[in-house]
Amino acid sequence: MYADDILLISATCNGLSRLIEICEQEMPWLDMQFNARKSCMVRCGPRHNKECANILLDGVPLIRGKTFKYLGILSEVGGKLRFLLQPRG
Repeated sequence: MYADDILLISATCNGLSRLIEICEQEMPWLDMQFNARKSCMVRCGPRHNKECANILLDGVPLIRGKTFKYLGILSEVGGKLRFLLQPRG
C-alpha cells in the first residue's frame, strides 16, 4: 500500500461503509485526508447491478464505476471481476 493507494474490499455495502468510517477516524492521526473526487465504489458478483445505499466518503457519495485502476492495473467489474493486463484496442 502506498500513501495514496488504498483498496478496501468488503462482502457487503454496510461492511464497506464501516471500513470507510474506521479509515476516516484514523486519517487525521496520520495527517492525511481522502479525496472523494478520486475515489469510487464498484460492485461485482451476482448482485452487481442491484441498488444499495450510497456509500459516503467524508460526507460525499462515492461515484459508482464499472472499472477501476489500482497500482497501474485496470480492472473491470460486473458478474465477475476481470483484470485487464493488456491495453484494449
